[in-house]
Amino acid sequence: MHAGVKRIALQTGLIAALGWMAFAFVADSSDAAPSAGSRIPWQGQDWYLHGPNMPWYNWACDFGCADGGGVSSTSSTLSSRLSQIEGQSVRWWVFPGAPWQVTTSSIDARVYSDMDAAIDLARKHDLTYQFVLFSEPSEVPSSWLTNSLQRQQVADTLGQLFARYKDEPRVMSWEIFNEPEFDIWNGEVAESDVRAFTAAVVDSIHRNSNALATQGSAMLDGVSMWKGIGLDFYSAHWYDYMSPGEWCALCATYNEVRDRYGLDAPLVIGEYYLGPDIDAAARLEQWYQKGYAGAFSWSLFGERTNDRMAVDLSASSDFGDRHADAGPHLAGSTPPPAPPASPTSSPTVSPTASPTASPTASPTASPIASPTASPTASPTASPTASPTVTPTASPTATASPEPTVTATPSPTAPPAATAAPVEDERPRFSWWQLLFRWFSR
Repeated sequence: MHAGVKRIALQTGLIAALGWMAFAFVADSSDAAPSAGSRIPWQGQDWYLHGPNMPWYNWACDFGCADGGGVSSTSSTLSSRLSQIEGQSVRWWVFPGAPWQVTTSSIDARVYSDMDAAIDLARKHDLTYQFVLFSEPSEVPSSWLTNSLQRQQVADTLGQLFARYKDEPRVMSWEIFNEPEFDIWNGEVAESDVRAFTAAVVDSIHRNSNALATQGSAMLDGVSMWKGIGLDFYSAHWYDYMSPGEWCALCATYNEVRDRYGLDAPLVIGEYYLGPDIDAAARLEQWYQKGYAGAFSWSLFGERTNDRMAVDLSASSDFGDRHADAGPHLAGSTPPPAPPASPTSSPTVSPTASPTASPTASPTASPIASPTASPTASPTASPTASPTVTPTASPTATASPEPTVTATPSPTAPPAATAAPVEDERPRFSWWQLLFRWFSR
């Protein structure tokens, strides 16, 4: 799903128009064994990344709100759910929405206390994390993307975060953006700017830590945007509405996708549906047998998102029991020395002359209620679809409203946590735009 999580019920018309294609493309789970190089190396072993998306408990607050709704104050509640996925991997969003915790020169200290609490949970339940830094490019200050000096400053500042946990085996990977392609395809940001920012952060990850770096592509045909910038593995999302054509990850093997897009690293499915109304056991085996390097289901705390998508935790646990390389599970590993009380500054780079641009804040739109879909034999919701729009000659999606968390929070005034589920907000394609993209190929 894309930045904040705007998964809106898929129009029944899309299912009617595309349903027949799904049957033609989706193969059974009896494919050949995974190919070489389709696993993720971590802590001396090769792993199939298996587990759920968190994706958050308190939107924009898990990391930074500390006693006001951060992980520091919710760990006992989180522990109860995490105890059901022991030995798995978790994809968890760190700065969703406007990243109020980060400036070009500092990170709010409360981020570290919440991060430490999350790592304590990982040790308790034998988990590893893939932390997603930003929910979408259009949410960060535009000058971070367009101004080369600020771009490098942010990358170096994030280096303090990476360095603090450089030897922590529970922090496996950092993902820079969630589904950045939607902002690019909708003309909100330039691909070149997002590539440059991503490359700078990837370099900072590798300079300051032992963790891996990736990018969370919205669909399979977005992964090729991120070749050549040093990613350790690729990631793409897949939901049932993406069944036709080249978007159908479940219809292809990793080898086929690798050859189609010229990939030079493994590919993980970063989001997919694994609810109780499908054959979850079969779907888990399909991803595994098709040679992908892992798959993160959506989502562990479905009641905290507007889409309410849940995970069949029993099927997920059974899958982990059947496959020794599903995890990573690191029980018995020796924890590294405790990190310093305050983060260590990352290396300072000499600034290059560039125009000084002031960050522009994203306009706040009024939230639009998303429709509720009735469950069927297969999920009828597009977790990443945008609100229904009136078709035009070109596929321009309307931007989603920002989550109603708080008004312009600052590092000294974190947003108040809310018990109500908050949806991630990204521009989305509606069903007719998906058809347009497919038939225009």
